[in-house]
Amino acid sequence: MVMAIFKVVAQNFDVVEEAQTGKITCKHLYQANASGILIGHPEIKDDLQTANKKIKEIIALQKIHPEALPFNVIMMGETFKEFSEHSLHEIAQLLKDRCAEMFKDIPNEFIKQALFIYEPKWVVSSKDREKQLPPSPKLITRVTNKMRNFLTERLGSEGFKVSLMFGEVSSPERAVEILANENLQGLMLGSACKTSSQVIEFVKAIQCAYNKRKIILVCNFKSYELSESYYEYLSALAIVPDNFTIYFVPPATGIGQLVQLI
Repeated sequence: MVMAIFKVVAQNFDVVEEAQTGKITCKHLYQANASGILIGHPEIKDDLQTANKKIKEIIALQKIHPEALPFNVIMMGETFKEFSEHSLHEIAQLLKDRCAEMFKDIPNEFIKQALFIYEPKWVVSSKDREKQLPPSPKLITRVTNKMRNFLTERLGSEGFKVSLMFGEVSSPERAVEILANENLQGLMLGSACKTSSQVIEFVKAIQCAYNKRKIILVCNFKSYELSESYYEYLSALAIVPDNFTIYFVPPATGIGQLVQLI
């Protein structure tokens, strides 16, 4: 059986004017053989201007090393206050406007290669999550349709080829429900990817519902201590079929080991 495609991307990096102790730059992550970087995760709390600056740092590196960091993952979402005070249409328009602001002065070629994830900021906050049910498929569809509008207005027909996803999915059943929206190419897993068996359950449910549809899963390890070694984790995922692409997002210290194992 042909296996899934595996890629390794980094969780974050620092924008620094000069060398500082403890800082990690995008060049360091490129030298560690990361395939890309996660930009805009709600837990990092970067504003749109900072995210834009980080993207420009990656582009500057690519001008020197054209092969550097080709598969970057871009995340964005609304706060709980914005969610509770606006209609679904208004939230969707807000996210489309944020796409335009984040990618101001960014070359189209970078956008074409990126992977976009919609994740409401309140989904990752335990305090806010207690106030609401998970984001509804209707909200996810409204927002991602508007994000697709941004991409097609910016890139023309090429905008339909850019991958759109939803973040922080807690169960295989929920994954199947969300992926009924064919505008989405995949999902991000957080605590739901702490073991390889959890990921396999997602794969089985998605495969059962959608057969050979091409699917992307982003497994964000955050700072979790996995119960398996990376070798054991990857070995277990050898059964994942080739219509899946899996992005692993380990701590910076795990990038080199994961890349070597893959």
